[in-house]
Amino acid sequence: MAEPQQKKMSLANVTIGRIQRPFMMALYGVDGVGKSTLAAGAPNPIFINAEDGSSELDVARFPGAENKAELEEAINVLLREEHGFNTVVLDSIDWAETMIRQDLCDQFRVESLEDVRGGFGKGTVALREQFVRFLDLLAYLRTYRDMNIIVIGHCEVKKFEDPTTAAGYDRYRIKLDEVNAARLREACDVVAFYNYDTALMAKENRQGEIQGKARGKSFDKHELHFRRSAAFDAKARTLNGYALPAKIVVPPDEPPGNSFRAFGYAIGITDPPIQPGP
Repeated sequence: MAEPQQKKMSLANVTIGRIQRPFMMALYGVDGVGKSTLAAGAPNPIFINAEDGSSELDVARFPGAENKAELEEAINVLLREEHGFNTVVLDSIDWAETMIRQDLCDQFRVESLEDVRGGFGKGTVALREQFVRFLDLLAYLRTYRDMNIIVIGHCEVKKFEDPTTAAGYDRYRIKLDEVNAARLREACDVVAFYNYDTALMAKENRQGEIQGKARGKSFDKHELHFRRSAAFDAKARTLNGYALPAKIVVPPDEPPGNSFRAFGYAIGITDPPIQPGP
């Protein structure tokens, strides 16, 4: 008679201590700040391109995906075949969402998501269902092949109705359907907002009152933010025992990969970045 199989939930399978695991990160920010360049410095990366954001980078990449099926096939290739890549970079998550949207329209032979499944909001429900399945596939790649996941995203400015304040205000957020953005945030260890160092410049009188129109000024410094603020969304869990600060100043990407080191060193996976001279 065959011996009974040992149950998964048994005292024999209890572990103690921190579990080292790869990270899953959403990296979003303003145009041209260097999101793809930063991601290219991650450990041994391969890019899955839903848009042409890595053409000037010396990285491994799949041919540009033109639809949802090709995006998923690239992930499945990394699941099935032997390789030495340690990080997958999806560039970008908002273009991937657009491909999921188009795939639904093609399936139901309609021009607009609003007409999918007969309308009445059913198309949006279908989009959110398919988006979660896509995130699940990335999460499975992370677990099964022990790979870091970086999803790059564009940003948009939207009014946020904060229930703790008397009025809403504008803030940066990742450019996705609102529910999909929340689900991406839940799935990731880190949601990092990447921006130029910006300050508000204004003249004040002797009483400290602003005179004339205030102007924004950007400085030659990039910042990676990990803590949510009124101006943008962000978050960071403790990774491998390391707690990320509210922000990191990102040095120039010279030599290539140096900008990622600002993040990698903060979580204990790379050497410190080379800082520019005075």
